[in-house]
Amino acid sequence: LARRALLLRPRRDSAAPPLPLLVLLHGLGETGNERAGLEAWSRRYGLIAAYERLSRPPVGRILNHPRYLTDTHLTAINEELAQRPFAGMALVCPVTPNVYKHRSTSRALDRYADWLGTVLLPAVRAACPIAEGRDHLAIDGCSLGGFIALEVMKRRPEQFGTLGMVQGA
Repeated sequence: LARRALLLRPRRDSAAPPLPLLVLLHGLGETGNERAGLEAWSRRYGLIAAYERLSRPPVGRILNHPRYLTDTHLTAINEELAQRPFAGMALVCPVTPNVYKHRSTSRALDRYADWLGTVLLPAVRAACPIAEGRDHLAIDGCSLGGFIALEVMKRRPEQFGTLGMVQGA
């Protein structure tokens, strides 16, 4: 179902504490091309730019229309960042399969959840100091990735402490 993932992590000195980890699953539009899947969050969805903005407050608007980010919400974000600066995290963006192309969607979801838990996460921990415990591990997905993130969370609730979705299918 999947073989590769892109690991994004901040440059830190070796004495820095371990990082929380966020697993990010891309949408259906990128399932047909492995490279597009690997780079969906970092390039197409704007993850790196958003990460950099949080790392260097104050955050400003990138779109002029306040409907997307009201003045009140922008002020609240910057006040929170002033009180509790963004400490960074590791991000892993695995190729997300189109589980609907498999004979059994349920079986494909089982296999993908197992791969995440038994292959991908141990590999990430070997490559990067990741904080232990489910409170430091989250899963998120966009569109089809949101549906799969929910299904992975249902199958491995002991592993992930937080679930998020953007435009969850």
